[in-house]
Parts: sequence; structure tokens; C-alpha cells
Amino acid sequence: MKKMKRILSAALALILTLVLVTPAFAAGQDTNKSGTITINNAEPGKTYKAYRLFDLSYDGKGHYGYTVNEAWVKFFTEDAEGKALVNIDETNGNVTLKDNTEQGMQNLASKAKSYAETNTIPAVKEYTTQANEKKVTFANLPLGYYMTTTNAGGLYALDTTNPNTEMFEKNTKPTINKSADKTNAAYGEIVNYEIPFTIGGYIWGDYIITDIMTGLDMTDEQVKNVKISLNNQNISESYTVKYDKNSPKAGANTLKVTIPAETLKKYTSGTKLVLKYAAVAKKTVSMDNKVSMEYNNGPNKTEKTPEYEVKVANYEFVVKKTDEDDKVLDGAVFGLYTDAACTEQNRMKFIKTENKYRLAEKNENGVADIVAGQVTIEGLAAGTYYLKEISAPDGYNKLIKPVKIVITENRNAEGTSAFDNLGNRIDPTITMNDGQINKVGNEFILKIINKTGTELPSTGGIGTTIFYAVGSVLILAAVIVLMIKKRKEH
Repeated sequence: MKKMKRILSAALALILTLVLVTPAFAAGQDTNKSGTITINNAEPGKTYKAYRLFDLSYDGKGHYGYTVNEAWVKFFTEDAEGKALVNIDETNGNVTLKDNTEQGMQNLASKAKSYAETNTIPAVKEYTTQANEKKVTFANLPLGYYMTTTNAGGLYALDTTNPNTEMFEKNTKPTINKSADKTNAAYGEIVNYEIPFTIGGYIWGDYIITDIMTGLDMTDEQVKNVKISLNNQNISESYTVKYDKNSPKAGANTLKVTIPAETLKKYTSGTKLVLKYAAVAKKTVSMDNKVSMEYNNGPNKTEKTPEYEVKVANYEFVVKKTDEDDKVLDGAVFGLYTDAACTEQNRMKFIKTENKYRLAEKNENGVADIVAGQVTIEGLAAGTYYLKEISAPDGYNKLIKPVKIVITENRNAEGTSAFDNLGNRIDPTITMNDGQINKVGNEFILKIINKTGTELPSTGGIGTTIFYAVGSVLILAAVIVLMIKKRKEH
């Protein structure tokens, strides 16, 4: 693209000076030279044609003389649209363009192509690409100012063979994609994103990348560190970054990156650049991203790439504290740890809302005690956790050992996401002490059962109690006998 534009700019600048040049370049001129046009980034299965609009007299020393090609005389001298595009010197037939801007040249090419199709103007060369063929070379072309067309779309190229020139497929549309460095993330965890995008065949204006995040947020520092790279090296050219919270709706944050046309034009068609940024997971169950890119595909013709979505999951489970009859017991206190020894520095903290405990971020003042009953612990990444009972309800014994809980992520058939093709999160596999927990309704319920018993016998055992009872009976019998004897005496 750079080479083409340098050649084109030089050629057009010279054209303007040629109005004052005599037509001939007489002595020493070689009018039998031939040239080539090479089209890069050609699309397979498309037909490419080269039309010689103007004949060229070129001395190899920077002198160009253009005259209308015989096949195009009627278009440029009689057709109203064609006449409006060029200036033709009445004395020597020298041709210059009335509008030598990029839009002016595309206007010329568009009208010339339409005229060629309507009036069956033959192409100098024609070629249909085969599968996987990405380059077309038209060789042995008479020197001239050529229009190349393709049935791939609506953009066309103009350039001079002097003697050789390189063009790029103008119809190639920019593409965009997206990936994250993880498929599941805990609440508050940083997720790194990459958005690769390619440069299209023709730059008519800025590229605007819009990334709408649901359940993700960016710090001021993260916004400052949004970068665009080429081959893992940050580019130095300018672009602008804008971050809007709660846009376009509450809970949805929008990152918008604008790459100016001046920056894009420094790269050839097909070049892949990568937009990189980091964001913080701020939601349970699912964090969603939808990215697309707006670009111009002609004068005042705005197009948009297909939207590309990336989702990141996190997980939850229910802790249900019960007795042996499955009755919920309130008042037990648990801690959730990331190590088997349940050390205090590895005890997780949570934000409590009613009967839910959401994993706290590092900068949040969370609580370490999980008080059950029946509560939901949410915002967890896949991994291994240990649930330790700190204290049991009155009348019940606490667990001697921590409960080992393993959350295993399950992915789609392609292995690329924790969500199915409809966007629904795929259930994880959850085990408790190596036994799999089956889902009940919409919940994975981990039952923690406490046991209780009857009152133990007091000191002395049941034998002593019997002696006390028998002794009491004997004393009572003696009292009765004594009372009866005294009555008889009276």
C-alpha cells in the first residue's frame, strides 16, 4: 500500500506539471517498453481485469506523457461523465485528472468500469484466480495508466506502469476478532483481552472499534494502558481511547478506540494489528464482551464488521447445614480456604448480601466468616477449595476435618468456551470430598451434616442410681412400718 501510494502521488504530481509540457518527448524516447501490474491479496475465485485508460510515453527519467487510449476516446471526449473527469490539452492531447484526490480517482474508476461493461470495452488482460491463489501478475503490458477491476466488490485501482507497479486488492474488507486469556475468572480477577483486526484494501476513513462489556470494568490505569501492537511491538502512531461507564445501558461499559486513516495508511492491506487491554471481572455467572468495528467502504459509505462475542464464566455453590433428618441448622460458622492446611492467610473474604456470599475484591472490606443455615457462595473461579467449620450450632459437634471442594470447568465441543453456542453457561463438575454433587434444580447443594446424641450418664454410672432408688424405697417402707406399730400400741 505504501509503495502504491508513493508511486501514485508522484505520478499525479507530475501529471499536473505536464499540462505545460509539449506532447512528444521526442528524441531518445523508447515507446516499445512494457510493464507489469502485480495485485497482492487477491481473492480466490475472482476475475481480475486490466484496462488501459491512457497510453503512456515514459523516458525513465521522470517524464510522463499521457494520451487517451483509442478504446476510451469516446468516453473521455464525448460521454458527459467521462469528459467531466479529465482535462485534455487541445494542442497535444496531454491528459490530466480534474480531481486527483483518492475520492476523485475512485470516482473515475467507478464510472470507467461502468462504461466498459455497458459498451463492452475489452480488457488488455484478464485472469481468474484459483483456490489459495493470492497474487495476480499481468505481464508484458504496454505502458499506460491502468484501471484494474474485480468482481469481488465495488472498489477499483488506478496506477501507472512505469514500467512495473504493485497494487493491493481494494475490496478486501477489514476483519476483527477477540480472545481472552482465560475462560473463567473469579469476581475481581483481571482478564486480559486481545482484539486482532486487519487492514482492509482501501482506507476511506478511520476505523472505530467498539467493545461493549457487561460484567467488566476498567480502572483509570487500565484505560491508559490500552495498546495497539504489530508483531508484539506497540505501534507509535496515534489513536484515541475513550471509556464510558454505564453505556449504552446500566451495567454495560463501553471501550471505544479510534484509529485515524493517517495511521492506517502506513500499513499495507491485510496487515494484522492487535488491540490489547485488561479489565476486572465484576459479575457472577458470566462476563460478556461484544466487539465490532466501523469503517468506510467508499465515499460516505459506512460499514460495520460482524459482532464478535467473548464470554468468561465464574461459579457458585450452596452450603446447606443440616442435622441427620435434613433439617436446616442455623448458626454454624465456616471459613473457605485455598489451601488444605486452612491457614489464615489463605482464608477467602466475601461480601454478604442476605443469604449470599460473593467473593470480595482485594480492595473491598469483606468478611471471612460464612454463617449458615443455607447460603450461596458465588463469584468463584474453577479450582480447589477447603470448607472448614469454625463453630457448630449449640448441641452439635463441628466437623473434625475440612471439606474438600473441587470445581472443574466444562467447555463446549470446540474446547474454546465455558458457554454453548446459544450463550448459556455450561455447568461445571463439582465434587465434595471426591464425591460428585448432582445439581438440584438450578443449584449445586453441598450438605454439611452435624450429628447430636442423648445426654451421657452422670458420674458413678447407672448402678449407683439404682442403689439410691432402692435405699429410698427401704426408708419409705420403714417409716410406714413404724407408723403402723405406734397405732397398735395406742
